[in-house]
Amino acid sequence: MLKPAKMKKIRVFALKSKLPPLIKSLHEAGVVEIRKFRAEGLMPGRPLAFFDDVSMQLVRLRSMVSLMDKDAVSAANAKAADITGEAAVKEADRLNSAAGERLKAIATGVSAISEEVSKINSQLKIISKLDAFKGMDFSRLSTKSLAFVLGEVPNAKIEMLKSRIGEAGGDYNILAPEGRGIALIIYGRGSPSIDHILVESGFSAVQLPEGFRTPEEEHSKLKLQLEEKKKALKTAEEERKALSEKHAKKALELIDVLGIESERAEISSRFAFSSTISVIEGWVQESDFEKVKKLVGAMGENAVLEDVEIGEHEQPPIVLDNPGYSHPFEFITKSFSLPNYFELDPTVIYFIGLPIIYGMIVGDVLYGLLSLIIASWFLKKFSKSYIMSSVAGIWYISAFPSIFFGLIFDEWGGMSHAGWFEVLAQWGLPLSTTPLYHGVFSRLHDFPLLLGITLLIGMIHVGLGFVLGAVNLWGHHRKHAYAKLAWLGAEIGGAFAVCSGFLGLLPSAFLMPAMAVLVISVAVLIYLEGAVGALELPGLVGNILSYARIAAVGVSGVVLAEIINEFFMPLPQAGLLAIVMLPLLVALHMMNTFIAMFESLIQVGRLNIIEFKSKFVEGGGMLFSPFALRYKK
Repeated sequence: MLKPAKMKKIRVFALKSKLPPLIKSLHEAGVVEIRKFRAEGLMPGRPLAFFDDVSMQLVRLRSMVSLMDKDAVSAANAKAADITGEAAVKEADRLNSAAGERLKAIATGVSAISEEVSKINSQLKIISKLDAFKGMDFSRLSTKSLAFVLGEVPNAKIEMLKSRIGEAGGDYNILAPEGRGIALIIYGRGSPSIDHILVESGFSAVQLPEGFRTPEEEHSKLKLQLEEKKKALKTAEEERKALSEKHAKKALELIDVLGIESERAEISSRFAFSSTISVIEGWVQESDFEKVKKLVGAMGENAVLEDVEIGEHEQPPIVLDNPGYSHPFEFITKSFSLPNYFELDPTVIYFIGLPIIYGMIVGDVLYGLLSLIIASWFLKKFSKSYIMSSVAGIWYISAFPSIFFGLIFDEWGGMSHAGWFEVLAQWGLPLSTTPLYHGVFSRLHDFPLLLGITLLIGMIHVGLGFVLGAVNLWGHHRKHAYAKLAWLGAEIGGAFAVCSGFLGLLPSAFLMPAMAVLVISVAVLIYLEGAVGALELPGLVGNILSYARIAAVGVSGVVLAEIINEFFMPLPQAGLLAIVMLPLLVALHMMNTFIAMFESLIQVGRLNIIEFKSKFVEGGGMLFSPFALRYKK
């Protein structure tokens, strides 16, 4: 539970001719992570001979499915096909001949038709702007002596365009219907150029289709063309849907089979080979070793399994082995420097420590209950999202310590429980205003005490990190384990010295022993880690002081809750305004709850990852990734 699952390193020697059935067995078992193996005198691995054929057919099938009707593909009830890889390759080739080439042709045709439809729609859009010139035959405007130009112009610049053209001289006539943003300029071919005027006016020329006569005639012609293209498009789509419904199931089944065969053919590139023997190296969980042993044993004399000793500098892959209730906290372990195989897994420690610190920050009964509601909604809403469901799970679990500490602080939505009794009594409810109990202390009024408690928690938390660090290193790096204990001694000695000699919280008799522990610990630290260790002592002080944020963030939430109550509490003297104030009060407290949830998670995460975990986890671990069928991964 506090350590990753135990792993074994294995090596399999097998005849090259027997590789396909061995690879199939390993793949179906799904318990071995196969690593690339290289050794002097052995040739590097390469994919099996039929890999190229499998890959080619797999690419063609996936391309075919991408061209199929999406609804037909989604509705296809594909099942695991009982067919060999060789037979699947042949079947895929036949399917591509039967449907793949036709689907490509349909897709090409649909693309061309869609482009033509788009072009026609663009032309219709232009024609619609020519309603003001209804009845005008544009073919008569271009003669030996006359020409015209048609274009779009911003409405704000049309008057300027008319004025500038008038000033330019020459034989120019401009027709620009008001508010249409379009202008028709008819001019004599010998007239001076007005190109610069058109540019300054934002004139954008419109190209009319070849043979264009009247807007009405062109509109009718384009509408007829559009209907023909839409019919052709519908026919093509119907054919594509029919082909998809007929072949989608088979294509998906073959993709699944060939995908598996591709993985099996490619995995041999991680092996090493002699002329007749292949060597496979990998990792397996200790609990699955007998399963692999039996699997290889079934190959008889064609394969041999070897249990290999883990090298001094090797890092086995990681399998986190935690109880189900702590799984939301694995998100933190996996996301921020996964511990290596020889280190403690902090997940269960997070499960205990993180909600307690979170609860101290939120520390409100009503906010804890609202947290449960919000977290439950997030769990249902984002059940398929690993990140959000993990965060919501952490919020849900942490809501219970929030309620517990809310009872200790007697905080209920920024007020004591007796304060709520007084509010309800003002509305005529028969409630006694006598407190049922008194909180242990008030975070707002006893802030120095709260600050002291949070710093003490920081010392304990950081000290636990040093202890866990020593446990991690004791077996293989004893010198560094002693250094962790020296850090712990420096922390304890320094804390007792400050509390007795400067703050007066402990008797003065503690000062000299504490100083002795501090000096000896620092000396050991310098001896083991050099002067750099001593230079990092201020960082230790900073780590502990960081825990003051538990008090600071928590009190800021209390102040905000009290402000909400001060301005939005619906009291009888507010009259009808109380009806409006009540939903505002609830909404603002919900908002403050979510802010508290988010801020508390950020601060608690920082304390656990930076101040705490850094004392005993170096990281560098890699998650176990077995060679397995996709549905088993």
